[in-house]
Amino acid sequence: MECFASSEHYFHSKNNEVATVPYGGWWGGTLKDQMPEHSGKWGFFSFPAFEEGGNRATYIGGASLTIPSQSENGELAWEFIRNAIATKDNQVMMYKKYDLFPSYLPAFDDPYFEKGDPYFGGQKMARVLADMVPHINVSFNTEDGGEAGDYLLNAQSDILLEDAPVRASLEKAARSLQTATGRAIAN
Repeated sequence: MECFASSEHYFHSKNNEVATVPYGGWWGGTLKDQMPEHSGKWGFFSFPAFEEGGNRATYIGGASLTIPSQSENGELAWEFIRNAIATKDNQVMMYKKYDLFPSYLPAFDDPYFEKGDPYFGGQKMARVLADMVPHINVSFNTEDGGEAGDYLLNAQSDILLEDAPVRASLEKAARSLQTATGRAIAN
């Protein structure tokens, strides 16, 4: 197994050097846009559960829009956002055209979500993603979340690439985060 950063996902995928890319639904749009020659070679599936019958849906990040409180035209900005993207039709259009998976739940009722995607060998990728949404657990982060993620990725690389012991690698990451942030390690 090979671990690589986001920019390398593209390179290794393009060159047929990976079998699996654990990424979000938007990766489908990247594949279609940047690797049309791979049409029919990719499929989409949920993450495996860590325990029998366990949750197989997850997410990391997302997009957000902000209207600064200092804005002289905050109400107008909100109206633009509401009309441009906070409608079922526009959310579905953005998914059809750009593979931007909708965040507006009524969009999932659109007939487009029942169509097979030729790029994915006819798989109903939109339905697979939509069916995962109700199973995504809410995630909470602290101001140290990004730094914690870096330590976790380093531990993952050590485990997968260097065959380091899992428990020792995760404990090392926790100690490093504790040293960097001054936070106590929770048990």
